Amino acid sequence: MAQQQQLVRAMAAASRSLVAGWWRGASCNATRSLSSSSSPSSSGEVRLGGGNGEVNLYVPSESGAGPAVARLELDRPAKRNAIGRALLSDLELRTRELAALCAEDPARVRCLVVHASEPKEEAAAVFCAGADLKERKSMSEEEALAFVTRLRDAFLAIQRLPFPTVAAVSGLALGGGFELAMACDLRVGCDKAVVGLPETRLAIIPGAGGTQRLPRLVGVARAKDLIFTGRRVAGKDALDMGLLDRYCGGGGGGE
Repeated sequence: MAQQQQLVRAMAAASRSLVAGWWRGASCNATRSLSSSSSPSSSGEVRLGGGNGEVNLYVPSESGAGPAVARLELDRPAKRNAIGRALLSDLELRTRELAALCAEDPARVRCLVVHASEPKEEAAAVFCAGADLKERKSMSEEEALAFVTRLRDAFLAIQRLPFPTVAAVSGLALGGGFELAMACDLRVGCDKAVVGLPETRLAIIPGAGGTQRLPRLVGVARAKDLIFTGRRVAGKDALDMGLLDRYCGGGGGGE
């Protein structure tokens, strides 16, 4: 848990450095008042409520009140943040809320960190374990196709956000979880980070953009290797392959 906290703090700090001066000079429009479902945090953040409670969005309470870094938190720990219908609906909702907020006040958020909620046990470190395969089994072919299409569109919406996005990969990021990380501009991991597309071993093709984004990250040959074999790549090896952009070793520091 301590490493998870350190990693998220390091990502927020790195994000502030990364976006120093981003949109400098942008006009600060009057801040839209948040809905009554929002709740203030002691760190100058506001949590947007509503939905199914499986994805949380924390944004600065107002423009200029502190670091303009928002956090998108995956919060379905009992299912290793597996992406089911409810989590996907929350992800769509939070992305729309963030895009609308920033369209009204561009200076409010200048960077987004996507991360998992804190695990109860260190051994349970996970970013996102991918699609919820139990739910997937209950879907008809038409429902599965519609779900994957929505998932692809949700990741594309994150990719199109008008500011840098950083995935704090604090544990397993597999299948759709790795595709979510790839939809971000940067991926930062620790020694517990494990990435891969193991669904190919179940004859499931990565359907949320992984086959397109992966070759752009590591080249066609390495992308074929990872997709054909479904193998997992951990920590420092993921950094060496280009699957991660930054690596925070055991201590989760911001080196």
